[in-house]
Amino acid sequence: TAQLDAAARLRHVQQIVLRLPEVGGLADIVANAPRLACEACDLDRAMVSHVRDGHIAVATSLNRRDPDRTETFRRLARTVRAELVDAPPELEAVTTQLPVLVRQLPEHESPVMQSVLETLEAREYIVAPIVHAGRVVGLIHADRDPSGPPLTDIDRELLWLFATGLGWALRDAAVAHYYDTPSGIAGTPSDVVESRLASLVHDLATGPGGWAEGEMPPVLD
Repeated sequence: TAQLDAAARLRHVQQIVLRLPEVGGLADIVANAPRLACEACDLDRAMVSHVRDGHIAVATSLNRRDPDRTETFRRLARTVRAELVDAPPELEAVTTQLPVLVRQLPEHESPVMQSVLETLEAREYIVAPIVHAGRVVGLIHADRDPSGPPLTDIDRELLWLFATGLGWALRDAAVAHYYDTPSGIAGTPSDVVESRLASLVHDLATGPGGWAEGEMPPVLD
């Protein structure tokens, strides 16, 4: 039955969440998060973004059905960042710290997010907050290939569960890093998470086709 299927999917997500600390340190966890989110929630495409100072910047992404499209999206992600206020679903996820299932793409989406959605040929998507120390430090976007079945409320809740577990895993990895680092160098565990996410965004951005090293990508209105 549908209830039994939902229960089995829930257990599957829980099992993957419990294994997140085994993935490695902060960088390993973030880098593998899109793949694990897809595996856990039976989704096809996912990306992890860093949220800071009212901006969204992509840290890593995956299209497990079409690796070529993954690289196409990464090239796009290297060139822009989005203003949070111009992305209503993402702003809602950050403000409420709750997941959002976008069944109808917003009419007033920013050009940046619109270009992302067009590149992905997205018809709908889920965005779930990654919360650390009571604050949203990132977002997970995920969907299915346009040829796949539509997203459901269960998909939304399962991705939220994964995002919550990811936040816990980042916290634990940050605490471990904090105590393994000489005092005064790493900052607080929250600083460590922020720094790692920002570093991954920077690494993506300064790769081939990215913006100049040390600069922020342009904000497109």
